[in-house]
Amino acid sequence: SSSSITFTLEDSYEDQYNSYDRYIHVGFEGDNNSKHYIPMETELLYYDCHYSCDSITDQDNCLDGCEWLADMGCQEDVDDMYADFNLCETSCVEGECQGVYSSSVTATFTPLLPCLYTYGTDIEIEMNLTDEEVVQCLESFPTHTLEYKFAIQFPSSILEFIDGIGCIDRYMYFAEEFEDDSCSENGYRFTEIEDSGASVSLSSSFGLCTSN
Repeated sequence: SSSSITFTLEDSYEDQYNSYDRYIHVGFEGDNNSKHYIPMETELLYYDCHYSCDSITDQDNCLDGCEWLADMGCQEDVDDMYADFNLCETSCVEGECQGVYSSSVTATFTPLLPCLYTYGTDIEIEMNLTDEEVVQCLESFPTHTLEYKFAIQFPSSILEFIDGIGCIDRYMYFAEEFEDDSCSENGYRFTEIEDSGASVSLSSSFGLCTSN
């Protein structure tokens, strides 16, 4: 039996990360159970328009962490920004537009074979397991605990030369980290696959260990 899980991630990043691909690093717990990076489909949900307090010229809009001072105008009261969520694309002239993105992927997991799983529409992960790895997978202890974390893939500045292949680009992953150990296990988010054949949806924010 196998279960399908749809992972949905909402995140917002500075410009240097906006164009890079989102991934989920996922697999069952256990030393013999490999984890793999699975690409996620990403779409832009909307823009936030952020203004510094001193760019606001009228007292009525000096809100949300800003304080109006008679001799100085609108100044920051706390380390916060004024945000207009609706006018970014058309009216964000002096502010900074920041995109909010949603990424998702559906993967199918089988606890009895914890190192084998698929995602997408009949697409199997390219694992290229050796015979030894296949045996190791068959002998691995079945588990219902799935571990995962989200990451962003970006090109590395390092080029690697491989004999017979040539110079290839390498990639690095910027993975989320959790400061509160109570919401993660071994540095990973985790979920239990309790009902075989069930379809589950998990929603998360990057770096925040909360899910439904």
